[in-house]
Amino acid sequence: MKTVNLGEVTNLQGATFSGCTNLTSLNVAWSSIAAMSNDTFNGCSNLPISITNISTIIPQNAFRGCSKMTYGSFPNATTISQNAFTLCGI
Repeated sequence: MKTVNLGEVTNLQGATFSGCTNLTSLNVAWSSIAAMSNDTFNGCSNLPISITNISTIIPQNAFRGCSKMTYGSFPNATTISQNAFTLCGI
């Protein structure tokens, strides 16, 4: 799987895309996400993520290893958990 179109999804649960190293494109309305689980995008090393206006708790290891992350804006995030952005490109 290389491309995922999620649109206005509200919940990303259970390490949804953890370890998806072939994932290279993600279309999601970050502001619509109300809940995420630990490790949601952990290890998505080829995904150029640009996060804007996420307004939820950013859980442990959510974006760990996303080395191609290009941008992050979290003005309304209530909590940024341990190692949420470890080994990221930002």
